[in-house]
Amino acid sequence: MRRSCPHCCESIDALARTCPRCQGTVPGTWTRTRSVLHVVANLAAVVFFLHVLTRGHQFSWNDPDVELDDLQLVVETREGRPYFVVLGHLDNRGGSAVAWPMVDLQLLDADGRFVDSLSGEIYVTVPGRQRVSFRVEGPATTTERSPLSVEGRVLRARVPF
Repeated sequence: MRRSCPHCCESIDALARTCPRCQGTVPGTWTRTRSVLHVVANLAAVVFFLHVLTRGHQFSWNDPDVELDDLQLVVETREGRPYFVVLGHLDNRGGSAVAWPMVDLQLLDADGRFVDSLSGEIYVTVPGRQRVSFRVEGPATTTERSPLSVEGRVLRARVPF
């Protein structure tokens, strides 16, 4: 397939970027190809930067150096049923911040036997080498024995970027 050069009107190949007679640049296919290449390159750059920026938000789980301190158990009655509230501190002993620590709290009776448990994520970010207060609450799943104390541990936490 052929076309005319816009500068000298010579018949040239349709895919030519320059005219062989006048050496003029021929707009058309190359410009479109270059535009497509720019779009693809820009899209790849956006995907790369989004990956880099959101890498922390993929929230890789780790075993953090975070401990639970000063745990206190409060037993309330809501709508005629026992309801547990655990108050305490998250103590981050590591140098990096952690987010949304997953905790497992064991509620114990006077003899230290398991009565009930509360577990879940605490929606807080704990900066490195700092403490933050937390509160976890939930309804009792059993009413056979009344818990008097609580023990707990941090199972894992997310590492923000």
